Amino acid sequence: MIVQIVLVILTAVQVNSQLCPSVCQCDSEQATCRDLFSDVTSMKQETFDSALRTLRVTGSTRLELQEDLFQRLNITSLTFLDLSQNNITKMWQRAFYSLHYLQELNLTGNSITSLHSQTFYNNTRLERLSLSKNSINDIQESTFLNSIHLTYLDISEKNITSLHADLFKKSTQLQWVRLANNRITNVHPSTFQNNIWLKHF
Repeated sequence: MIVQIVLVILTAVQVNSQLCPSVCQCDSEQATCRDLFSDVTSMKQETFDSALRTLRVTGSTRLELQEDLFQRLNITSLTFLDLSQNNITKMWQRAFYSLHYLQELNLTGNSITSLHSQTFYNNTRLERLSLSKNSINDIQESTFLNSIHLTYLDISEKNITSLHADLFKKSTQLQWVRLANNRITNVHPSTFQNNIWLKHF
């Protein structure tokens, strides 16, 4: 009987260890990883527990390859994703497509030069988004078309010269927009006309 109990415990420990990739530290619904997506082509066939909600990644990340990495790792239930300072330069337009429950995304301090208009198309629950300290010079007018719950947006410290008049047309819950240290010289009068809750920009 004792032997059976020990075997059950050992099996449970082994299963738990398999549900946390070797480059990560996992704790319940949270995980912190180093270089998780740095070399996608040789990525080990490791997965997370499907209950994972919070993921922080440090080091380098490659999101330009046409593959849904979050679905591959069984972490489509994320609500928080931190990819700040990950040396990201390009992102496949469907990089976050499977993250239907995502509420907060931090892409601060990368080297992203452009955003596809459908990058956040499937992230309809997104509330907080930081794109500051990148090299983006233009954001297409349909980029936030489905971001109907967006309340916080940081697009500061980039090279943006102008904002499309309909950029925030559907983001009616928007309360806070940070635009500091861009090269914007003029804002169209109708840019924020649908954002009645906006307190700071």
